[in-house]
Amino acid sequence: MPELPEAETIRADLAKAVLGSRIVGARLRHPGLLGKGSEKPKASIGSEITGIERFGKRLFFLLREGGVRQIQVSLGMTGQFVLGEGPEDAPPHTRLSLYLDKGGGGPGALHFRDIRKFGRVWFASDPGPWKGAPDALNLKGSAFHKLLAGKRQPIKSLLMDQSLVGGLGNIYATEALYAAGISPFREGGSLSEKESGRLLRKTKKILKEAIRLRGSTVSNYRAPSGEGAYQHRLLAYGKAGSGCPICGGMFRKDVIQGRSTVWCPACQK
Repeated sequence: MPELPEAETIRADLAKAVLGSRIVGARLRHPGLLGKGSEKPKASIGSEITGIERFGKRLFFLLREGGVRQIQVSLGMTGQFVLGEGPEDAPPHTRLSLYLDKGGGGPGALHFRDIRKFGRVWFASDPGPWKGAPDALNLKGSAFHKLLAGKRQPIKSLLMDQSLVGGLGNIYATEALYAAGISPFREGGSLSEKESGRLLRKTKKILKEAIRLRGSTVSNYRAPSGEGAYQHRLLAYGKAGSGCPICGGMFRKDVIQGRSTVWCPACQK
């Protein structure tokens, strides 16, 4: 699943390609793509794309002059945006196509493809303010510690809870806990303020470096302008059975609340 660095890379790529474009056509190829309460894609025809923002893993297309003011996108497990020239170049598994006019320049089509169909898109004429969890990059240490206070769930699960912290999934939660030397099984509320502060600092550092390297291409992720490279920097994720670069011990793979996690028992107390 695309996490915060991948979503930010997609946002930046799309902003360069489609800002200023006007939506002149829309084709919904999979009705199940639309989220609850969404208007029909054709309501966006005539709208100009004026901005693209990201909160957590979600993307928000800001529009003006048409009937729709915002398009919100949850990429799901395998959601991708592909730039094209028209209906004829839609790739396999395309679920939605927006046809664009940039006054003689830029792409003529923006295709959303999703192999596993877990992605969702909302077209909204009156979206209101975003009420999701705070973005991981915007969290302050004191606020993060308060979010964890009293929580008895494993810290790994809490980091990936999008109602608590926006943007983290299995890849970067695994890497952050390893970098901070904290066991993924620790109860969130058991972390001291010093430990939670260290974890947040490591998390932000990893996320910023992953953004610089355009995210981690470990499965189906590919941004409009190409793949990421942070997968070559991963120290723990996907390393079960290999040696820990810090202590030389073996990484273990366990399951926490239905999700796999890789960790070093010697280094992550």
